[in-house]
Amino acid sequence: MKRILISLSFIFHLTFCIAQQSVPVILVAGQSNADGRVNISELPTDIHYNYCRWSYGSGDFLKADGQFKPFSPTVAKTALGDRWGFDAIVYHLLEQQLQRPFYVIKQTMGGTAIDTTCTKSTHGWYWSVDAKEKSLLKAFEQQIDDCLPNLPKNYDIKCLIWHQGESDQPAADRYHDNLKKVINHLRLHLVEVTGNARYASLPVICGTFAKGSRQGSKKVVDALYRLQSEDVNFHVVDASDLSLQHDQLHFDAQGAMTLGHRVFDKLSKRPLDVWPVTDKSLIKSLHGEWQLKVVDRIDGDAKEVPVADTSWGTIPVPGCWEAYGFCKPKYDYPDSLTGYYRTSFVLPKEWKGQQLIIRLDGVLRGYDLWLNDQHVGTWESAYNTCLFDLTPWISRGRFSFYVANQILSRGRFS
Repeated sequence: MKRILISLSFIFHLTFCIAQQSVPVILVAGQSNADGRVNISELPTDIHYNYCRWSYGSGDFLKADGQFKPFSPTVAKTALGDRWGFDAIVYHLLEQQLQRPFYVIKQTMGGTAIDTTCTKSTHGWYWSVDAKEKSLLKAFEQQIDDCLPNLPKNYDIKCLIWHQGESDQPAADRYHDNLKKVINHLRLHLVEVTGNARYASLPVICGTFAKGSRQGSKKVVDALYRLQSEDVNFHVVDASDLSLQHDQLHFDAQGAMTLGHRVFDKLSKRPLDVWPVTDKSLIKSLHGEWQLKVVDRIDGDAKEVPVADTSWGTIPVPGCWEAYGFCKPKYDYPDSLTGYYRTSFVLPKEWKGQQLIIRLDGVLRGYDLWLNDQHVGTWESAYNTCLFDLTPWISRGRFSFYVANQILSRGRFS
């Protein structure tokens, strides 16, 4: 579902446009707790997936091909059967929040370290780029490269979710520098392949270990918090109080559920939905002639807009009241006036079923907004941008794709 953004400014500038809704992409990487080790039988029965599509790779257990498929909890290590981890809970919560498609690119492999001196790293695979042909980081970056052409054009990579470090216990003193190199390499790679400089500061959300983990390392955890103190886009999620399975290494169902909720709480603070206008078919300007009625008072308690009659004039938008004779020019504090604007537009049939957002910019000094004689909202902060979601009025049948619709606003001086 695309987001329709209407941009308005009454005194000096006024536009009406559509902004394309972004399609979120989540990156997930790490070792076994990120891969998932909770038996599928312990996944709550009320959790279902309708919107999440993923690409999953796991070193030489499963090579990702860049294609996406509907998410279903599983792991590449077939001897384990179907398993799930905390990330499955994150996807479930994202589905509830977004109610629209999103994508996951995941590369995880149990028992893998960053530091190549950790000789027990599974099958000789490492997260260091120095591991050459057995670098999970390179495999992950190649997976991302292969996935990008198969994403919608308006994709937006939101963050990396990372859980790893147990296997780096023997090289814990170097974990800070090692993980920093991994993150920086991935960020720079994303900038290079997408051309989007924002990914140089891609947010990273990283979980710690349960207190009783047999492979937990205080030095690794300290390194995570040090990275958080150095990088405003590096976020640590505490997992020290979470419960483990009998192996004293992997989160049990309750631990995975709780960590999933905590990671989602961090993620949900990031903007997931607004995307700049890129498609001209999703832009509709309301520049042009509007009806305007200016009254000599602050009509702050008005609950409806006056009926249009012969006392209403017309004004080009953008346009200034004084320049078109609606009030006398003043060069000090303005008079207390209320201006009522009225216009209509036809909703393009291609917008049927989309999310409609109205955006107002540069309004002096406050306003109320109506749609189809329904009061939408109020804003008082001169010139600052405000957005209102008009979708509820669409869902209630307040207008459909072929009906002319009224947008009426009151601009206030105070």
